[in-house]
Amino acid sequence: MNKGKISGIFLKIKSFLYEKFIKINDTPQRVAFGFGIGVFTGIFPGAGPLAALFLAFVFRANRASALAASLLSNTWLSFVTFILAIKTGSAIFNISWQSLKDDWVSALAHWHWQNLFSASIIKIFLPVICGYLVVSLFLGIISYAVVLAVLKIRLRKKLGFLNWLIALILFSSLLTPLYAEGARLNRFNNAPPVPRLLYPINDKVVLSGKDFLEFKWINDFTPTDHYVFKIYKGYNMYESGLVNKQNIGGGENSVKIKSDFFENVQVYTWSLILVDFGGEKSEKSFNSFKVIK
Repeated sequence: MNKGKISGIFLKIKSFLYEKFIKINDTPQRVAFGFGIGVFTGIFPGAGPLAALFLAFVFRANRASALAASLLSNTWLSFVTFILAIKTGSAIFNISWQSLKDDWVSALAHWHWQNLFSASIIKIFLPVICGYLVVSLFLGIISYAVVLAVLKIRLRKKLGFLNWLIALILFSSLLTPLYAEGARLNRFNNAPPVPRLLYPINDKVVLSGKDFLEFKWINDFTPTDHYVFKIYKGYNMYESGLVNKQNIGGGENSVKIKSDFFENVQVYTWSLILVDFGGEKSEKSFNSFKVIK
């Protein structure tokens, strides 16, 4: 088979894919519907471009606008919808959004697939997923209405609309790595140093004959306003397992907890966060240990 025939086959495949999946020559309603589907799948966790194309095919919406909107919203809106989804889900379930956020971050940091259907994980994931569902549906509907209005006004300039979508996608795709790296470096440069734990840092603590367990850390960061000290029951740092929380002055480097507080052969996790005078928080230092009495 010569190069001309191979080139012709590729051109036919390209033409077929364009006609079936990318062609924008469509009614304003189908284009706007596809765009709304794309925004929904771009925001909702676990969905994305493939889900956008599938739903656009099922509901006979425009695939090009669905794909474009999914790529666009998945690239940018994921940075801003997390807290909105957390707050929406916590409002629905009437719980504290700060606690839900901390539990979500902790669950992802200590993720194990065997815990997927555990009651504690479901209690965390359900409000978050419900929040994302409401937010993604709302923004998808808003996007549909806005795009439909724009298309009706510019009915004879559909090509210009397609070029606008392509430009936005390329622009966001090019700048996203720079934005993410800049945000990471800015957070790294501005955040206080992570506290260095001294004791306990082993997997067992013997409390036989002791009245107190003294938690110790290195305090060598001058602009420290206070420390956030927490003890959790178990290995996971979920809000439901929090059994002790204290704000400790920035000049301190230890805290004593009575031995009677701890149960024999129970695992505990203690964590420490440094907060500077500007209110910036460090990353969390933590260690798990089993109590032996």
